[in-house]
Amino acid sequence: MPNVPLQQKILTVVQDYKAIKSNRISLRVDEKVRQIQTGSNGWILGYNMTTRMTGWFPQEVVQEDDQESHEAPNGSPQ
Repeated sequence: MPNVPLQQKILTVVQDYKAIKSNRISLRVDEKVRQIQTGSNGWILGYNMTTRMTGWFPQEVVQEDDQESHEAPNGSPQ
């Protein structure tokens, strides 16, 4: 299966990446990216929350941001 839909996660860029194809997006360290889906080849489709661009990038340039979640943690006021 080439693409697997995922629950959208917020990722933090840990290494700059320069896009070289039109379906990819450039990323800079500390930018936040919303993960849309992942491919079976080590690439992630995501939305760059800074540049508002959507495209593919290699998974090794980002890490999951545990502090940024779309769900309120237990014990948070509602």
